[in-house]
Amino acid sequence: MREIAKKFKNKKFIMPYVADEMFEVKNVGLFNDRMIFEADGVEEKDIEKAIDEAIKELSDKTGIDINYLKEYIQVEYVIKDVKSGNIVDEIYKYLDTKELFFQTPTEDKFKNFFQNVNNTELAKFAFGKDHKSFDSLLEIALADIIDDDLREIIREYEEKDINIFEDEELNKKYNFQDYHKYVAIVQVDGDNMSKVNKLLDNASIEDYEELSKDLFKFVKEAVDEIKRFGGFVVYAGGDDLLFFAPVKNENKNILDLAFKLDELYQDKMKKWNEKLKNTKTTLSFGVNVSYYKFPMYEALRNAQSLLFDKAKSVKNTIAIDVIKHSGQVFNAVIKKEKVEEIKALLNNNFKFDTSIIYKIDTFKNVLKLLNEGDRFKAFFKNYFNENYSKNRDFYNLLAEIMYKLKISNYPEYLKVIYFILRFNKFIRTKDDKADNS
Repeated sequence: MREIAKKFKNKKFIMPYVADEMFEVKNVGLFNDRMIFEADGVEEKDIEKAIDEAIKELSDKTGIDINYLKEYIQVEYVIKDVKSGNIVDEIYKYLDTKELFFQTPTEDKFKNFFQNVNNTELAKFAFGKDHKSFDSLLEIALADIIDDDLREIIREYEEKDINIFEDEELNKKYNFQDYHKYVAIVQVDGDNMSKVNKLLDNASIEDYEELSKDLFKFVKEAVDEIKRFGGFVVYAGGDDLLFFAPVKNENKNILDLAFKLDELYQDKMKKWNEKLKNTKTTLSFGVNVSYYKFPMYEALRNAQSLLFDKAKSVKNTIAIDVIKHSGQVFNAVIKKEKVEEIKALLNNNFKFDTSIIYKIDTFKNVLKLLNEGDRFKAFFKNYFNENYSKNRDFYNLLAEIMYKLKISNYPEYLKVIYFILRFNKFIRTKDDKADNS
């Protein structure tokens, strides 16, 4: 799609945003599987030529037979005169119909290609001439401590199926933490984009271009933010993201990253939200955190399910599962309406007794009856009297946040509180945990 877009970049694009800076971005897929542009002076033979040239280049870079690729990668197109209404909706009707007839070959010629993908021209083209290999999930998980020596050791150990966490010398040198054994797979999608698209009924091409450009600005900043965090972006198309990331990197964690991406999105979509009535476009997240050896396909499928079955059903939420190596799972659907309260609890440095996590779950029916801030404070003073005095500030913070979430009708606030406290414990260093137990 990138190579086809390059052939028509002098045309006015409705979607995606197409400009020279788009073609300068490496290491991430920015082009989705659909594009719409003004076809003044463009004939069918021009489009067919662009498609053929793109597939030929792909064949040259992969070594896969061009005739097989032409059969496998089926590129459909329509040229239509849209005089009124919504350009995207009108064109999509035709594309949707064409995609109903999609068929894939029974033979798989990609298997051998992907077994040696790092040494292909395609990898050099996509990731730069210096590209040698992709980071493994373990390398991503260790983002906050990894160096060249450790990277080399990891690759050597993985070839021999040796667990680096059982190496006492490495443990002593790098101070491995529990969260280093886990990696996050994150899928993100925009909410209410159909309503944003509705704003463009009978709009000019320039208006469509403006929306596409704003989404590109978000994507560009989001990709930079994810990379700074140590993540690897698979694709980033407008409001749609998929990436791998460590659970924690230095003093930030995966939920902090999600909140930051949300800030970037709100900033870039501000003018569109101002035009919407009684709603706005937001981001929803599906986050699967699991052991680095957990089957990737299952982790990816779970991230997709968390996004589309849980987060998107509520909107503006983070649906997250933490699947421990033991098989134990703790999870929550975190609505981003009370971000500051969630952050305060998530990133607190109080040395609280971790038994509180389980006591909150035990006494959840009592907590549901409380409706005043002082009652929450009194609850902790009465039920945690054995260590209340040394942890007074923490209990007061917890009581305050619980009360704020309760009176704001925050959905399943006790489950979210329980999750945040467990996640806080999960990402702490071993030294911190020693103080908490």
